[in-house]
Amino acid sequence: MSYDNMTKKELINVCITNKITGFNNKNKTKLLELINKHITTTKNDSNIADKVIADKVIADKVEIIDSKFQTKTWRTVCNWYKNGKSNECELYQKRLIKHLINSDINKNNDRFNIETNEIVSKNNPMKYNNGFEFTEDFDGKILRTIEINDITIYFNLKFCCDAGGAQTRTLREVYHFIKCQIKYTARMNIPNEQIKHDKQKKNSLIYFINILDGDTSYKNMDKFKYLLTNEKALTKDDATKQAIDKYIFIGSMYEFSKNNTLIELLRDTNEPVPK
Repeated sequence: MSYDNMTKKELINVCITNKITGFNNKNKTKLLELINKHITTTKNDSNIADKVIADKVIADKVEIIDSKFQTKTWRTVCNWYKNGKSNECELYQKRLIKHLINSDINKNNDRFNIETNEIVSKNNPMKYNNGFEFTEDFDGKILRTIEINDITIYFNLKFCCDAGGAQTRTLREVYHFIKCQIKYTARMNIPNEQIKHDKQKKNSLIYFINILDGDTSYKNMDKFKYLLTNEKALTKDDATKQAIDKYIFIGSMYEFSKNNTLIELLRDTNEPVPK
């Protein structure tokens, strides 16, 4: 099979799809050499050109890959990515969420007041002299009523590729944002088991879904796992520990798509969970 007629982007996608390393900063001739060497070594030319087309569909529409493969180069060759200045990463994540739960997530101005740990609706807090007292806003919000529970689901979406000071600052802000979520959850949320006795009174439950995509997020996920473990270790109350585990999700879109408990809670119809 010949790849001579493929563009450089398509050849890079062949490398990514088939886990061929060393393709960064290579021209088209060098990319062709890498691919042909891979085919010769593996002796397995199983329609790689078809996989390029499939991978474009994966990147643009439905299928979701593990965040460790979402490098800066991978993002560049995706059809949905333009130049990073049009909020396309967040829009891409929202399209995937809509596919998974059959529902749009609503834009909102809800954010934390860091000092009071209250969730408030505040547009452009930097207009005020206490603007630094507020976190960023949530990227999406869904309201559900299930049995006796009024449920609010907040989404925090990030897509960090490549290493650098900007990515580190972004993830550090996310870290402290999630810390506010943990503090709020420990203070406010009540496990369902504790409210079954009161059938007349509705209970407000809040879920926080933090979807952190990109290979840089993947490489720093240990810091967020530490945050959860450390915060749970600071409380002796088992109900609070259970609430933190239940109401706060931190992971990639791939991990989120495999969490059937959350997907079933969020889906807007009785359709089965997507495969």
